[in-house]
Amino acid sequence: MSLATFWNEEGNWVSAVVSVLAGGGTGVPTANILPAQSVSYYSSPRIEVEVEEVARASEQMAYTNGQWYYSHRSATVRVDVTTNRTAPVAQNHGTIRGRVRYLMSREAQSFVSPVVTNYVTLDIEETGSGVTVRDPEGDREDTTSLRFRIEYGVLPTAVPTL
Repeated sequence: MSLATFWNEEGNWVSAVVSVLAGGGTGVPTANILPAQSVSYYSSPRIEVEVEEVARASEQMAYTNGQWYYSHRSATVRVDVTTNRTAPVAQNHGTIRGRVRYLMSREAQSFVSPVVTNYVTLDIEETGSGVTVRDPEGDREDTTSLRFRIEYGVLPTAVPTL
């Protein structure tokens, strides 16, 4: 594995969260559960996933390939749930939002291999949420932004040799 692939923690976590949500019966078409940068703002309901921050979580280190590395990491993930109040087919914002929270709370069952590779998920904690309403064309889009802190360990077997 290349260093670029291994240290692409943002991309790796976006892929893992999208995979869990797409397979979790949210009521949102799989095609509308995507990384935030690739979502069409004209489709609803939709779920957008973005990693806002990746950081070292503690001073814990591990040793592999003759080198020490910081093995305890964290990521802050934002999941935006958007529905349209005026859609011809009802979109239940509360149900979708609740399903996302439920799926993210199942870290021990959902955020494991093969969905999560290179890391071991230690904890997923919801850190807050906020609701906004957009009305650019009278479509009454409701959006809930849910934030989660994921703590994880970097597996020594995944660290590439320099």
